[in-house]
Amino acid sequence: MLYYIIDKKQDHSYKHKERKDTIRIHGKEKQLVAMNPGNQANYKLTLSLKELKPIVGFTEELKKLFGDSKHD
Repeated sequence: MLYYIIDKKQDHSYKHKERKDTIRIHGKEKQLVAMNPGNQANYKLTLSLKELKPIVGFTEELKKLFGDSKHD
């Protein structure tokens, strides 16, 4: 299994003149496209396998993002 976590604040941008949303993945701009024509709520992003990370590092990356708090 593979994954990629996107930080919307850092990686997302909207280009008004071109009317498109993009996400920066490894320094490259990838376009978000509507799932259905005219649908402005659901978008998809297509990534290649090379751009994804192995799932074994997922837990550690989540801990870095959200902290390693333990709930009793």
